[in-house]
Amino acid sequence: ERKGWLFLGWNTAADGSGKYLQTTSEGRQEDLTLYAIWQEIMVNGSAENFEYKIGPESVIITGYTGAYGKNIDLVIPSYIQGKPVVAVDGMLGGSAEVLAVTYYLNSLVIPDTVERLGDNCFNGMAISQPVVIPASVKQIGRECFRISEFSLEFAAGSSLKSIGEYAFTGAYIHNVPVLPEGLEVLESYAFCDALLYCGGIILPDTLEYIGGYALA
Repeated sequence: ERKGWLFLGWNTAADGSGKYLQTTSEGRQEDLTLYAIWQEIMVNGSAENFEYKIGPESVIITGYTGAYGKNIDLVIPSYIQGKPVVAVDGMLGGSAEVLAVTYYLNSLVIPDTVERLGDNCFNGMAISQPVVIPASVKQIGRECFRISEFSLEFAAGSSLKSIGEYAFTGAYIHNVPVLPEGLEVLESYAFCDALLYCGGIILPDTLEYIGGYALA
């Protein structure tokens, strides 16, 4: 481990130009020198990396213009020009029509000023670190995390009330999602065709409505 750097693997050359090895052959006895190859993790979190609309009291993110990559930490700003970012409505990932993961990130950080994650926000993303939905988020929109790959967590004290249609359709979720207490609505197809690697999803007692095929 090296703080601030992404480990790419073991290589036979110090500059990474040699052969990458994950294993050695059984019974090998000869000496072998390997080099750890690293890539610096870059943080994209300034306002210049985003498109946005400024209202009288708040800001809505409408798009992302920065870089993607396994070495990128995408940090959505909590304030722009002194006003809180309350929603992410723009498309930060791929098109809803793309049926494969195409955008890679080391991490995605959503600030605790955000109250709404809008439609098609994070489509087609593969995110190495767990995505934590902050307690401030009240609504996850339609197709918000469609066909993305990550671990899904919710911050304590969540105010989430609804998860929209197709919000996690086709997503590859690496943990057992624990949907927060207080959630009332799970719209149609919300987790349809999601791949739950750990085998399940935990629903809260507060849930009042589950739409058609929400868990198909």
